[in-house]
Amino acid sequence: MVQVNSADNVLVNGTLVGGAVASAHVATIPWQGTGRRMEVYGRDGTLTASSQEMIQYGNITIRGAHGGETKFVEVPILDGLTHIPSEVPTGAPFNVAQIYRTLGQAIKDGAKTMPDFDVAVDRHKLLVAVEQSSAAGDKSVGL
Repeated sequence: MVQVNSADNVLVNGTLVGGAVASAHVATIPWQGTGRRMEVYGRDGTLTASSQEMIQYGNITIRGAHGGETKFVEVPILDGLTHIPSEVPTGAPFNVAQIYRTLGQAIKDGAKTMPDFDVAVDRHKLLVAVEQSSAAGDKSVGL
């Protein structure tokens, strides 16, 4: 038996600068988990992105429903968002190929790539603020 030495469940709730409410629950479940799922609720409807695998490697399914609709329908990925040949298999090969093609094109063009070091710094600032807020019990910690 190995004792856990880092958080395996993180819950963050807050209000964004524009006034929208945000809630995130990130958990590491060792077995029988439901995969990965992200839900976005807006004025005109809901979008979900889900995968039964690691989201960075697996197939991601996007579904949506407008306001009064009761069923979600799959939302196709626009052709303009696919940068690799159609022969590349789905899943990990597709996702890795997309990353390499996008990175290669940015290097070739001298463009900025995302995410970059500045994005990583911002994420770490967010993590520090969450940890400090949790430790202090202060619900008003901001960035």
